[in-house]
Amino acid sequence: MRGKLLATFLALSFLAPLAPAAAPKPAPPKPGAPVDGVVPSFADGTPIAYHAEGQGKPAVVFIHCWSGNQGYWSGVLPEVAKTHRVVTLDLAGHGKSGHGRKAWTMQAYAADVKTVVEKLGLGKIILVGHSMGGPVALEAARIMPERVVGIVPVDTLLDADARDPKGDAEYLAQMKADLPGTTRQFIPAIFGKEADPQLVKRVADEMAAADPAAAIGSMESLIAYDEAAGLKATRAPIKAINGDRRPANLAANRKYHPNFDAVAIAGSGHFPQFEKPAEFQKALLEALAAFPAR
Repeated sequence: MRGKLLATFLALSFLAPLAPAAAPKPAPPKPGAPVDGVVPSFADGTPIAYHAEGQGKPAVVFIHCWSGNQGYWSGVLPEVAKTHRVVTLDLAGHGKSGHGRKAWTMQAYAADVKTVVEKLGLGKIILVGHSMGGPVALEAARIMPERVVGIVPVDTLLDADARDPKGDAEYLAQMKADLPGTTRQFIPAIFGKEADPQLVKRVADEMAAADPAAAIGSMESLIAYDEAAGLKATRAPIKAINGDRRPANLAANRKYHPNFDAVAIAGSGHFPQFEKPAEFQKALLEALAAFPAR
């Protein structure tokens, strides 16, 4: 009987198909290895492209300017990534992110930033925002107060009391009539006198080719943004890095945010990370080191 059962078992075992070998699990990425991805924004589901690399806390999240993209930070990432996790992203309507947004507001862009921060599981963060990225950073700090330990505005948030309704209206009208032409005229005027003409032309051409809906909608929201209210709502210390084309009004800004400091890079215009990269990198590292990693 035992022999008959054994023979039956052996016969069945030969007839049974072999189970496929389990596929090997992919190796987890090395700590600090570059990561690229896309995630739907909390604002409206628009796909937001991001990049992360490096190690170290707090993480540093870079926010680009109006009609820019995350590549505008590529020159400073390698050095900062030696001591921090660094993150860049394309705001909706810019770079590799989606363009289907309807409301191009600073608050929606702040939601883009929060989406990436939560996707990457970042803890405490420092926000670095160039130009339009400054108001976006204030709004991101407003919705992530427990995470943001510092903000570095780059040639932005220069004077919370400044108002020019007539000039703003004229500029918007020109932009709506001829976005590429207005941009090519405006951008060279905000570079410093020492800037490389080829650099100026490249940036002006890139911005002139921006998505019109995103560019005009963003500018309308930027002009309407209440910097004083944004500063008031922010608890994190602020250390700005500016060009010397236009000095920051520290007295005005400190009425709304007492912990507001700024340094100016000599000979730089609105794009210090391009115009004076070595000086900008030094100022940035000093600002990052001054924030408490709480």
